[in-house]
Amino acid sequence: MPDRKPETLKLFREHAYAFVSDTRVTWTYDEKKAELTSKFTVDTTPKEEGKGLSPHALFALYRHQYMHTADKLLPLEYVSPRGPMKLFAGESFTTKMKFPGVLPVVPVVGSVDRELLKKDVREVAWAPDPFPPGLSPKPERDSEAPS
Repeated sequence: MPDRKPETLKLFREHAYAFVSDTRVTWTYDEKKAELTSKFTVDTTPKEEGKGLSPHALFALYRHQYMHTADKLLPLEYVSPRGPMKLFAGESFTTKMKFPGVLPVVPVVGSVDRELLKKDVREVAWAPDPFPPGLSPKPERDSEAPS
């Protein structure tokens, strides 16, 4: 629970019986505006019905979602390793983000040593462990320090 306030407990009770039965995401891309619109939809099955119970689930949205939605968020949030997650109640929410696209390949610049580049790519691609611990600037802070 985000907190122990009676109104938070009441809100969670109202939504507790809306069990998620399906999820979907649909999107559209406006090439002229370079804008991606994504709609996240959740179907629920009510496990109990009655006065004061909602048929809608509570969602916890990540920052990249709640920063790009115009949907009304609840004034509650969770702590997560990726930052705060803000709550939303409903059956769907929509995000709009600028997306100019990605390059299908990284272009080779004129001054690159192609043989060295091939060697470096093969070295990483053929490594027994593609994510060895201790390679960051502060290896003691990696999730798995070298032994």
